[in-house]
Amino acid sequence: MTQVFLCWYKAGENTDVLEYYNDSYLISEYAKPYVAFAINQKIVKGYEGNILRMNSPITRAEFVTLLYTADSVNEEE
Repeated sequence: MTQVFLCWYKAGENTDVLEYYNDSYLISEYAKPYVAFAINQKIVKGYEGNILRMNSPITRAEFVTLLYTADSVNEEE
């Protein structure tokens, strides 16, 4: 499980992908590279209407999907 989270160190400074999401202004500056990394790696997809719902709690199912997807991305590297 540690390997899943170690991939986050690769998050870069390019946050252009966030412009696609209508609520990207809600993302804290320090978190933007990490959210952009998750989107670029297809770990996070967002919701209909091009929103991320950054201030909303996630469900258990969403959390499990997030972990599974992040682990799958890590295995491909």
